[in-house]
Amino acid sequence: MNTSAETVICAVLIGNAASSSQAEDLASRSRNCPYVASYSCTGNVVIGVFALPLSKRWWIDYPQQRPEVLGLQKAAVFVTDRVSVSSPWSQGAVQPLLASAPCGTSCDGCPQYRSRCSGCPATVHFMG
Repeated sequence: MNTSAETVICAVLIGNAASSSQAEDLASRSRNCPYVASYSCTGNVVIGVFALPLSKRWWIDYPQQRPEVLGLQKAAVFVTDRVSVSSPWSQGAVQPLLASAPCGTSCDGCPQYRSRCSGCPATVHFMG
């Protein structure tokens, strides 16, 4: 995948899960996302650092408006151009080969798929 034509943005997501086990579950599922540079948790707090295309800004902002989609009680998202990070996607190391997203989400079952989202770049559903 060539990202040279796309503007890459860095976003930091900080969220609160109901418990430390829910935070660890989310962190463990999210670490494999092609846009994730780092995803960790401390207690019930999760912190995700993303390098993703500007066209996916809506995608990273969505959990702030609807934290329950990630299983969080609340979430804040910060987008910055002052931090330079890379993800497998921004490094060009992602190929659309998987049947479902590494986080376990099915693009086919997502209401945003095709209307707002071109799919996970790691899946066969990716429409580039």
